[in-house]
Amino acid sequence: MTDPGNHTTTYTHDFLGRQTQITYPGSSSVSYSYDDTNYKVTFTNGRSYDTISWYDWLNRLTKVEAEYTADTFAVTTYQYDELSHLTSVTDAESHTTSFTYASFFGLTKTTYPDSEYEEYEYDNVGNITSFTDCKGNETTYTYDDKYRLTQTEYPDQSIVSFTYDLNSNRTKMEDDAPNTDDYVEYAYDYWNRLTTQTRHISQTTYTFSYQYDVANRTTKLTYPDNMQILYSYDDLNRLTEIKRYVDGSNDEILLDNVQYNTDNLLTQFDYGNDLQATFTYDSRDRSSAIDIKNGETSFLDLDYSHDNSSNITQLVNGWRDTSSTWHSETESYSYDGLDRLTSASCTSWSHTYSYDKVGNRSGKDSVTYTVNTVNEVTALSDGTSFTYDDNGNRTQKTKGTDTWDYTYDYANRLTKLEKNDSTLGEYVYSGNGTRLQVTENSVTTTYIYSGINILYEENSNGTATYIHGPQGILAKRTTVNQETNTFYYHTDHLGTTRLVTDDSKNIVAAVTYRPFGEPYTEEGSERYLFTGKEKDATDLYYYGARYYDCEIGRFLTRDLYTFLPDDPRIIGNSEETCTQWLSDPQGLNRYTYVGNNPLRCSDPTGLWRWCDDDDCRELWKEAQDARREISGGDDGDDNDSIDPRNLRGRITGSGSTPADCPCVMSECSQHWRAYKKLILGLGLGALLYSFLKCPPLLCSKLDNKLIDSIEDALDVIDDIITYVCGCPCAADVPLAYA
Repeated sequence: MTDPGNHTTTYTHDFLGRQTQITYPGSSSVSYSYDDTNYKVTFTNGRSYDTISWYDWLNRLTKVEAEYTADTFAVTTYQYDELSHLTSVTDAESHTTSFTYASFFGLTKTTYPDSEYEEYEYDNVGNITSFTDCKGNETTYTYDDKYRLTQTEYPDQSIVSFTYDLNSNRTKMEDDAPNTDDYVEYAYDYWNRLTTQTRHISQTTYTFSYQYDVANRTTKLTYPDNMQILYSYDDLNRLTEIKRYVDGSNDEILLDNVQYNTDNLLTQFDYGNDLQATFTYDSRDRSSAIDIKNGETSFLDLDYSHDNSSNITQLVNGWRDTSSTWHSETESYSYDGLDRLTSASCTSWSHTYSYDKVGNRSGKDSVTYTVNTVNEVTALSDGTSFTYDDNGNRTQKTKGTDTWDYTYDYANRLTKLEKNDSTLGEYVYSGNGTRLQVTENSVTTTYIYSGINILYEENSNGTATYIHGPQGILAKRTTVNQETNTFYYHTDHLGTTRLVTDDSKNIVAAVTYRPFGEPYTEEGSERYLFTGKEKDATDLYYYGARYYDCEIGRFLTRDLYTFLPDDPRIIGNSEETCTQWLSDPQGLNRYTYVGNNPLRCSDPTGLWRWCDDDDCRELWKEAQDARREISGGDDGDDNDSIDPRNLRGRITGSGSTPADCPCVMSECSQHWRAYKKLILGLGLGALLYSFLKCPPLLCSKLDNKLIDSIEDALDVIDDIITYVCGCPCAADVPLAYA
């Protein structure tokens, strides 16, 4: 296959049509070999490390052997009952999680290696009606006669309720957040497109409104402060301009002069302050350079080198600080056979990392880590200790004379963090799970999100509105003491903020990082930093579904995903799709950050990782082919140009909305719901998949007509949803209307 940039990828198959080799541009390759007698498949990656998958005669995955050093394998095993239910997983450290099935609808109990367990109950049609966590707390769910979730009741008797229109669009969510009787309202047009979203907090309302063109592209987004952001596109649906409406003649340009290459990858754009960004890619479409310039003067210059598995092996990082002094560092990286980062160094710092067989960090430099049977880090050799509750939430950290205490609600969301009995932060969440208010240093900030993107902040000091572009947050417009300023974000390949400049091209923030997101040098007061996530005063990053501790490179709480084929909290789950996730045992660790590869991968929601690799790119191309089949061919109204790497955040936050899904910060659930509707022939119009954060499928606009080849096309989309989102959505609430 040769792409428009004349880069050729070659696929080889055996006489049974099974893939045996993929040769990428530049001659690197991966291979597959098959042992039909022993039911095993060996995958050899571009660095010559093997992963061996064993199956039984019913084609059930029974064992995975993953080579992490030369000829040394981590072995994970799986067992099933006579109905092919997965009954146990024994990880490479010999810790077993078991599953009990006592219902026609599937899993009723999960027992973890520490003997703690969760339980599930169902109604007569398979909707989950009760979930009891490992602490014995029961959450109940109620549905209407169309099987739509109408109420979630937590053990403290707090209730979140939902109302829908005749098209099953959510029109209201009553969540009493942050105060009793607070709620959110949603309105839609004839095509079921979100037109307004209004959050009511006491006597204050925050309204966003959206407008679309005839091609269902968002053309205007109006903020609570009445700021209007306008979007323009070319004939290939590629974004060409973002501006703030002033009077129609003197509008403020925020982004223009956007250019793309023949593979439809973003190659250039100009910021509103006239700085220019250029992007270069290698023959495998991996980022090779990012340059931010003011004329001929470089502000930021990032140059990347990769190994045959797309791991970044070198980053030449050049940047200017807030005094315009130029700096340059060459950072080098090494990996084990599972693509986990093992060493990182430059002239300013050097680190080594080691891991156990299931992905827990066992050491960093001279500090060793102690981990229990459920992958909780309990102690460091420097004297730091951690404790957890039965649900796996970190409840306390102690180091020397200092103690940090963590408090959670019944949805396992962090609500308070204290240090030595002094409150560092308090947090309130909406019924969707998005963070609504944060109180730090006696200042309460209200946050309004659309999907996973922050759009508006307000506190006693002023307001901030965020405009999203091709690389995540493009600009921030602040109003403090009636003075308004615009700032621009300059990011790397993962959306990590490297520089922030003002309207006059002054550098107001400059940040460099250690590999796992720890700021090394930090000038300015910017909060949206590593992979574009907000770093709180607590030094924790807020990733949506949970919080990330960059100091030890892992999350505070467990991933909602269980990767189990019959877990009722995972919408649209199937044995086939979940087995694909089980085949990557490193993904079974629910605390690790992006598989310990923070240079190549990011985690947009705190629920799943996205990596800049060839598999994702190939699935992306397949998704475009599937979309053409579904829409009946190439009619000129396509989004082939919208590459997932160019979508660090949704451009506007419109289209598929939190109103469509109560899944905690997981947009994958929205895609899955749309996909299921498509299968049922209900259709959604051509609106949901424009500029979505969750890659592949996903930036396409699906026509609602079904054609003869629909099943083949949907098979491809199945693979894409599985790859990107896992069993496509994990939630702390059921999604009955899937």
